[in-house]
Amino acid sequence: MTDPKENAMIEVDHRIGIMLYGSRGDIQPGVCLALELQARGARPVVAVPPNLVDFATSVGVQSVLPLGLDTHTAWSSDEANTARSRNPIAKIRFALATVRAGFRAFDDALAELFLDEDAPMSGVDALVVSPLGQDRALVLSQKLGIPLTVLR
Repeated sequence: MTDPKENAMIEVDHRIGIMLYGSRGDIQPGVCLALELQARGARPVVAVPPNLVDFATSVGVQSVLPLGLDTHTAWSSDEANTARSRNPIAKIRFALATVRAGFRAFDDALAELFLDEDAPMSGVDALVVSPLGQDRALVLSQKLGIPLTVLR
């Protein structure tokens, strides 16, 4: 009989795309998953907001790419702070414009990362995504014919 500990770390050689969007708290579980996948021999390629690329690489994720807008600056810049201090209609307009700009940047980045001719995330075997990107990831995974998992 084999020792179960011998099979505890099954090594895999898969390229896993991990798309994470939001604040550090939103992306941290996916970063931990990427580290564990690396330890098991997989090759995760992680896409995070530009302001969190340094965080992901600093903890040891080997392949990290920027995705969409800087999520911190979008809501905490001087412009954002000024807009939030205005009347309610100005706040709503700012929020809608920011969300729309974020979706545009996110969609543009997805095309560059997955669909362009030399896309750095093309050819992944599976896609893991945080909840903030699951609607777009579903369409993407169907187009690419790969499985999708949403982190919860």
